[in-house]
Formats: sequence, structure tokens, C-alpha cells
Amino acid sequence: MVYLIGVNHIVQHERSSVKVVRDERLLFALHVTSVVRKLKVSLIAEEWSEEAGRLQNSTESVLQRVAKGLAIGHRFCDPTTQERTKGNITDLKSREQFWLSRILDCKKTP
Repeated sequence: MVYLIGVNHIVQHERSSVKVVRDERLLFALHVTSVVRKLKVSLIAEEWSEEAGRLQNSTESVLQRVAKGLAIGHRFCDPTTQERTKGNITDLKSREQFWLSRILDCKKTP
């Protein structure tokens, strides 16, 4: 089973220190934590990459931190610039296929 949670990407990482964003980031982390516990989720996969983190000067995503705190798996699923070029990933459909390829081995886990 895959559950999707949509979010404004500005709350996905720690770069912004504006109070409103910090508050939203905290609420996002609390919401995800609650959902993970309620649904007994064992892996958080996110539309983000280590490359995106470097470009945003962010060392850790909010969801990485949540996963660590809950002692569950975490994966970045968004393709890097090089992967987009190499895989000819140019539209949403091809990105979605790439995301799924990153979690296919987890089909039998919650």
C-alpha cells in the first residue's frame, strides 16, 4: 500500500528560517509522525534527492529526520539531474515511473 501526503516543498527541508515556515515544518513533521504510527508505515519515500538537498544547502530533509526518529526506512525517490538526462525523464509520467522504481523492492512491506 502506498500513501501520499502532499506538501509545499519549502517545508521539506531546513533552509528557510522564517517563523511561519518553521511552524509549518513542525506541523508537517508531527502530521507525518502521526500518520506513520497510525498506519504502521515502515518506509518513508520522498520526492527529493541528495542533490536537491545540496542545492538547497540542507543537510537533512524533514522526512529523513522523522524516519530516523521513528527508526524506520527512508528513501529519496526523485531523480538527480544526471539520472533525468540519462533516463530521458522529462515529464511527470516518467518521473512517477522513476519514483516507483525506487520502491519496487518494498511491495510486500507496509
